[in-house]
Amino acid sequence: METLHTAINNIKLNQFMASVDLKDAYYSVPIQESDKKYLRFRWKNDHYQFKVLPQGLSSSPRVFTKLLKPVYGKLREMGHVNVPYIDDSLLLGDTYHECLKNIEDTVTLLDGLGFTIHPEKSVFLPTQEIVFLGFIINTLNMTLQLTPERKKSLIEQCKLLLYQKKVTIRDLARVIGKMVASEPGVKYAPLYFKDLEHFKDKSLKGNQGNFDAIIELDIKSKELLHWWIDNIMSSCKSMTISQPSVIFYSDASKTGWGGFNKTYQLTDNGFWTHDEIFEHINFLELKAALLTLQSLGHMLHDTHIRLYVDNTVAVSYIHNFGGRIPSLHNLTKEIWHWCVDRNIWLSVAHSITEETCIVEMRIWCKKIDTVNFIPGKDNVTADKLSRKLNEDMEWMLKPEVFEIIEQVFDKITVDLFASGLNKQKQRYVSFLPDSSGKSAAEVNYRQSQQSIDCSTNLDNSSMVSNSSTTDLSTTILTTKTTSSEKSSTWDFLCVREHLQSKGVSNNVADIILQSWRSSTSQQYKSYLKKWKLFSSEREINLFDPPTEVILEFLNSLFEQNVGYSGINTAKSAISALCSLVSNRNIGKETLVKRFMKGVFTKKPSLPKYSKIWDVNKVLTYFDKISDNEQLSLLELSQKLAMLFMLLSGQRCQTIYKLELDNVQIEGDTMVAYVSELLKQTKPGVHMKPLVFDRYIINEKLCILRTYEEYVRKTETLRNNEQKVFISTIKPYKSVTKSTIARWVKTVMKSSGINIECFGPHSCRSASTSAALSQGLKIDTIMKSAGWQSAKTFQKFYNKTIIIETENNFAQKILPSSN
Repeated sequence: METLHTAINNIKLNQFMASVDLKDAYYSVPIQESDKKYLRFRWKNDHYQFKVLPQGLSSSPRVFTKLLKPVYGKLREMGHVNVPYIDDSLLLGDTYHECLKNIEDTVTLLDGLGFTIHPEKSVFLPTQEIVFLGFIINTLNMTLQLTPERKKSLIEQCKLLLYQKKVTIRDLARVIGKMVASEPGVKYAPLYFKDLEHFKDKSLKGNQGNFDAIIELDIKSKELLHWWIDNIMSSCKSMTISQPSVIFYSDASKTGWGGFNKTYQLTDNGFWTHDEIFEHINFLELKAALLTLQSLGHMLHDTHIRLYVDNTVAVSYIHNFGGRIPSLHNLTKEIWHWCVDRNIWLSVAHSITEETCIVEMRIWCKKIDTVNFIPGKDNVTADKLSRKLNEDMEWMLKPEVFEIIEQVFDKITVDLFASGLNKQKQRYVSFLPDSSGKSAAEVNYRQSQQSIDCSTNLDNSSMVSNSSTTDLSTTILTTKTTSSEKSSTWDFLCVREHLQSKGVSNNVADIILQSWRSSTSQQYKSYLKKWKLFSSEREINLFDPPTEVILEFLNSLFEQNVGYSGINTAKSAISALCSLVSNRNIGKETLVKRFMKGVFTKKPSLPKYSKIWDVNKVLTYFDKISDNEQLSLLELSQKLAMLFMLLSGQRCQTIYKLELDNVQIEGDTMVAYVSELLKQTKPGVHMKPLVFDRYIINEKLCILRTYEEYVRKTETLRNNEQKVFISTIKPYKSVTKSTIARWVKTVMKSSGINIECFGPHSCRSASTSAALSQGLKIDTIMKSAGWQSAKTFQKFYNKTIIIETENNFAQKILPSSN
């Protein structure tokens, strides 16, 4: 049966409409003589039976709709658009004359079939505003609203509930039913009747299901009834939804939350409070959605936001404007009220594809917006933000100390820079975009209101003070930085500030802080955090500490069972820190050198293995498997990755960075080079091109043939992806180093290599050791692998190859020696 939503789905902008109503529609349908006995009833001891289709019979609407289906089907074959609903029908036409023709053909056909047209209830002149099923449809502005009569009736019913002395559950249920029925024409309607439904259900449960029980409305219910009285007359709802203007992603973990504004490339994250950390993940996902909107969307209004989340419960609650669990329901209301205050449309419904989403939005116009559900694995940015949090951003003065400061500096009104977790004052400005303030004004704090300049916009991910003048009588300045800064390994140690205090400009400081590779900085980070805490507890200058304090710190790591390699990294990190500020080379100091030698003696850092596997195992395995053309994309990817590793002697990092444009085949030679930084890249020293010749002796082992087949198979999947190696499943993006390492490890396992002992990086040692054993000059090996010193190869990579031999019969008989 067609409904109002079917009509909305067929209506287009500026269309003309008309309606045809049938008079005494049911009475136009005679009942077969043999079936009249089923429609009998008794009244005052007399028996009656219906001769026509009766009113009030539950099956009558379905029967009558089914009867008229071929009638309206015939009209549609004639090219007309119509939406019938029992005895009423909405006729549509793109132009006035098209709609007029629709009216003429419809009236003629129905009249010819014996139906009587109701002239008073029908609309025979095409119009762009019409009443259909109790709603006013307007195609000029594509809106839907209740008729004035229904609006007044609902207001009267609400007032009756508010002011009558005795209210029964049935009275409340009746009004709620009217509110639910009005939903297609009232924007955000569920937001204002869900709580009434909860109150009704709670009252029914407390009165054992008795609808006639008398109840007293609570304050919340009265407030909602007042909202309907005050707003229903001006309420309407759009029948179409524009495409989203801003895209958000949010995610939550047990540690914290993360948010990503994809449109403006803004990110934010934060820890949970002590109370929130114990909440269920469904609560945290909804909270993350709210915080993401508040933090990264506080300057938005009158727009359409699409929010991507990876939790089905969160999607369902936002879609339905709430649910039965109080904590989740209240959070959902907070999300929607935030949207209502800014006239924002928030996408909140499940959909598999964009097309499905658009259709669903038009069909279910009562659901203003739609949220697409995405798998958690695709919600990468927000997921990382929710897990990788900077603990050093959450520091604050003890409240007792702050009270003393307030007594000294009177009238403190603003806390710079703070967060929702560590703020000392209700009005504060966050270092990063913040969601926990009472309102956006607390975050978007400007000089026009106070004596400092603190501004933000959608192009910056930080909120910072740009003014050098501050009034200590009104503000506390907790940090000072620039909007171009990014949180890094060195930022939380205030290295930039120390460099600037020595006269180094901000731009120069940026370059200096980039002198360490990201991998090295990441290695240093955990130890520098520990060093900062260690030095602060002892009130020591962490940039120029006494040697004995450094030794105490390194010794504390030794006592925590940290190995030589880890302690050496910690020493290097402290040395790097001190060299920036105090020009000290900690690693060269005599006591430090002697301490490190002692650590090595007690906890020697020995090679992981003294022997290496035979590359012939892998080559034999490749010789046994199918030709390249028969291999799946995953198997072909694994084979090509391993061939690159074995035949180049390079790391996974090098293979990962290969790009199609940098791999060239001329005749029987393939040349590949990397245009990005590698681990061994130094000023004036970069990896030489990798050269591979076609191997005609055994084509299964030929890297050129394997590469050509791989490029052919992936050509239609790439979508302009330039990296050589792409994923084997949609969306076929470039893979990470970890994926290549996993592929290599899979080949090693299939070849019979003990992967419990040997990792993917062992390919480098196996390859170069095999080359040396075959008589290749060490200079050639060094050039191919990218080593600058023969000692590196001899010390770390040149291993004895394990040669497996078959045991003979005598060895099996004789006992093995212990």
